Amino acid sequence: MKRTVVYSVIIGCVASLFLGACSNENEIFPSKPEVADGNRIVLNIASATLPLSRAVEATGAEVKVAHVDVLIFGADEKRVHHERISPAMDGKTGTLALSAKREQFTAGEAYRVYLVANSVLPEEDFAAVADLAGLKSLTQQSRDIHVTGLGNNAPEAFLMDGIARLKGSAGDNVVLNRAGQTEDTLLESTLRRAAAKIVVVITQGEEVRFTEDPATAGAVYYLRNMPYTTSVLSGVDGEAELMSTLPAAPSDYFKWDLEAAPKKIVVTAYAYAHDWNDKSQLENEVRLIVNIPLAAKQNDGTQEFGEVMDSYYQIPVSKDKKLERNTCYYVTATVNAPGAQDPSEPETLQDVDYSVVEWEDKTVNVGGESERPIFLYVNEEEMAMYNMESDNTTLHFSSSMPVEAEVTGAYYIDKFGQETNVTGAIRDQISATPAEGLSGNIAVHSPVPTNNAIRYIKLKVSHKDNPTISREVTVAQYPLEYITNIQGWYSYRDDFKKTDAQPTTYEYKGDGIVGISYSSGQYTYNTSSSGFWRSKVVTRTNADGSSRIDYYTWGRWNNTLSTSSAESNGNARMYHVRIMATSDDYTLGRPRLTEEGYTDSGLDNARLVSPSFMIASRLGFVNTSWGGIDLTGDYALDVVREHCARYVEVYKDKNGNKVVLDDWRLPTNAELKIIMKYQGTANQSADAIDYLLNAGAYWSASEAVQNDKSNSNGTSVRCIRDAYDDETVNQ
Repeated sequence: MKRTVVYSVIIGCVASLFLGACSNENEIFPSKPEVADGNRIVLNIASATLPLSRAVEATGAEVKVAHVDVLIFGADEKRVHHERISPAMDGKTGTLALSAKREQFTAGEAYRVYLVANSVLPEEDFAAVADLAGLKSLTQQSRDIHVTGLGNNAPEAFLMDGIARLKGSAGDNVVLNRAGQTEDTLLESTLRRAAAKIVVVITQGEEVRFTEDPATAGAVYYLRNMPYTTSVLSGVDGEAELMSTLPAAPSDYFKWDLEAAPKKIVVTAYAYAHDWNDKSQLENEVRLIVNIPLAAKQNDGTQEFGEVMDSYYQIPVSKDKKLERNTCYYVTATVNAPGAQDPSEPETLQDVDYSVVEWEDKTVNVGGESERPIFLYVNEEEMAMYNMESDNTTLHFSSSMPVEAEVTGAYYIDKFGQETNVTGAIRDQISATPAEGLSGNIAVHSPVPTNNAIRYIKLKVSHKDNPTISREVTVAQYPLEYITNIQGWYSYRDDFKKTDAQPTTYEYKGDGIVGISYSSGQYTYNTSSSGFWRSKVVTRTNADGSSRIDYYTWGRWNNTLSTSSAESNGNARMYHVRIMATSDDYTLGRPRLTEEGYTDSGLDNARLVSPSFMIASRLGFVNTSWGGIDLTGDYALDVVREHCARYVEVYKDKNGNKVVLDDWRLPTNAELKIIMKYQGTANQSADAIDYLLNAGAYWSASEAVQNDKSNSNGTSVRCIRDAYDDETVNQ
């Protein structure tokens, strides 16, 4: 996952609305200020000398500028110049130098210089603007504007605009090239956001109790009639398009202050400008819809609080029935009764208080060395290296002072899900080396892992003179072939049913079927702990990652579940194998399946290895000597391929949610040999995968494959499945 985060740490001043010098798009954060040559047009954005409101603090994405489109118009309002600049901070000059030179503009003639920051429109749209009317006609849409800066693929910055003026002047018309001028033309501008900020503070009343664990209680919010389109320039009147109902945003977008007295919830959202005076409230009024998990005082006189399943409220976000650009709307309300259970008909909160303030523009004083801002920017929090020992280009830093990089840790996840540190000679070879100066790449070096496990490297990038200013980066280094694992929970077969429509599982009794036997071409389904295969469950996970695995059965006359020991130190982990390249022994490709969902038994299919497949855990162990089955018999292939097609294994994901895997199949001949290769031997401890296959032979889709790493007799089966999602990585 790629995430880009910009950090600013400010001493003696506030964070920048935007930052300083940049000579062109490719030279971000130059280490030396540009040298004035008298022929430049220099722009100072959000200089500390400009008037600012201090009403509302703006931080993070609210002050970020990724790029600025500069458009210059003549007195006839025809465009004479356009360029897109990516701003950055030099730390001293606080300026942007345009590529256009002063002498390109007519001496003594007045121009207007418009700035548009962070527009999602392509640069070509601005380059195509012929006149000022064309710029005013440009609009953009941001369907996720309400969660800007909050991650999860939300926008990272706000649309802003401004007009540049001559330094010290209040007029919009500027002479860029005065007759006889020999010095640079200095302009300054303050950018204003196109969005409005909405902050809703909801206080707990005496008759309710907010849920103590809101993150898992179904709390969501969305804006009704959210304005998501706007003109790129302020002052242009136009109707915003409204989104009637947004996808609900989860509770991690809320700020929960459950330690306060009384408890409070703060919801922050953003929207474009919109005026709904004299319009239908239902179709035009912007309202916050929120589901608050809570308990409410009962009406039975006991004064006890009872949990409320859903409690939806709606809150109008503006008393004046409008949202204006670069303005913050504070709304406070108190919840003192349950809301509605139907989100389409939420309860309207009463006694709501409103206040409107200017959304503060924050600046950095950039006039001198003593006021130099302190910052450290690293372009990635996480990065990956695929089958490579050195990466000199991915990681980049920019800083107000020289930096150093330290490897603070290196580890892998072993075959039992345990975090294991990398030590010795390999650990000594892992390094991170930043370029000299105030910006550049950080070279990361680490020998490619040879144990089929992903290596995780922790880096700390910090200021040399002030290590408290630091950023952390996690590097995931992948070998060409790698294996991860996940803890299983319980198993069953989807045909473990007779009269009930649902099969018997660890969580559902159904017909109580937990085992299966085979005799003379017939299956027998058992309600007791017998058969060639029986349902199993993990009843304890040991400290070393091994598991106590039990058979489970249901009582005949009641719903009582009981267990009996199968293995006290078994391995209930499923292994996920990923292979990146074909070899002489196999061909990489997803094996062909029959209409019944079985792995095709053709010889061409036998050479195929799925690029990403998962191996069932010991919960799927087949007993080769019980249940009337001889897995060397003529019928064996039919039995085991149907077993894999019927097999189900269940696990819990990292959030505790149950995940059912029911798409298992027999491995191909080549896939079986891959597993045997990776697992080592009974006396060899492979780092990434346990010694899974210990029988003398195992069934592939086409034949029984001898296991050269086993001294045992008997033929068994181990099911696999094609797996192409990363949710099964080391849980």
